[in-house]
Amino acid sequence: DTVAAATEVVRVAIEALRAGGVEGIALDFTLPDLADCLAGDSLTPAQLATLRDRLDAKDAAGVAAIEPRYLPLIEAAGPFDAAIERLRAIDAG
Repeated sequence: DTVAAATEVVRVAIEALRAGGVEGIALDFTLPDLADCLAGDSLTPAQLATLRDRLDAKDAAGVAAIEPRYLPLIEAAGPFDAAIERLRAIDAG
């Protein structure tokens, strides 16, 4: 339950896939409780559940209808380098 442990799991998985001849490996990192952590007490449980569903569906209009400040989370999907820059921009804002 640490960054070091998660890093090791990912490293071992990538090495195993490469050893098996897999090329073009892509990883999808998710933070299932990110919306919950960002919301704190600002959304009701029902709003939060709907927000998570709309984020998962990449439904920008649906997300904006609940809370527009979550829209950058949709834009942060994609290749790591671009996504991390978008996430850093959210944090700086």
